[in-house]
Amino acid sequence: MVLMLLGMLARIREMEVLVRWATVNWDQLKEPLGFDRDLPPCATTISRTLAKCSVADFRRACR
Repeated sequence: MVLMLLGMLARIREMEVLVRWATVNWDQLKEPLGFDRDLPPCATTISRTLAKCSVADFRRACR
């Protein structure tokens, strides 16, 4: 969810664009976001994860 929030702050509204942006900046993003993978999650993974989150989940993550 933090990756999506960063995308929102960058005014990115499409998951594919978010993934392209994250890929370009992944070396700087992955450690602070807690990822240990070589590439960011794909757009489908991000969308499916967000679909499972409630508003309450999002609020808790943003505290």
